[in-house]
Amino acid sequence: MSRTVRDSNLENRTARARFDPRGEPYYRGVEPGLHLGYRKPRTGTGRWLVRRYVEGKYSYYPLGVADDHSDADGRVILNFKQAQNTARKLLQGINPAKAILNQCIAEKALDFLARGVEPACYLYRHYHPSGDLLYVGVSLQPLRR
Repeated sequence: MSRTVRDSNLENRTARARFDPRGEPYYRGVEPGLHLGYRKPRTGTGRWLVRRYVEGKYSYYPLGVADDHSDADGRVILNFKQAQNTARKLLQGINPAKAILNQCIAEKALDFLARGVEPACYLYRHYHPSGDLLYVGVSLQPLRR
């Protein structure tokens, strides 16, 4: 597992509050070719994003909301360490947004099963191993489908 990068300016909300609002994020290198950014708006809560260098150009990905005004929940609101871990998952080819969505869906499904609730129909998705969505369907009997 990769070591957590330390940055006294980004690690806590008090230090980030001293940043000037600007369009360009404040970046910190996490891995070679991977930078974690914090964008401070004029009002409201800051946002985490990733800048990834691939094939001679940068790609940008939003990660989530910073824990400027609320405690981090690890899904939508991220602290500095959680944002780093999410950025590393992106570097490994795991789409963090899909992973979080799949976790939420699984939790809801388990909650329905625990309460004995049988849904009227099922929505299912088939993905290519690369992560591309191939098909979306609805069925009353998904196992037979």
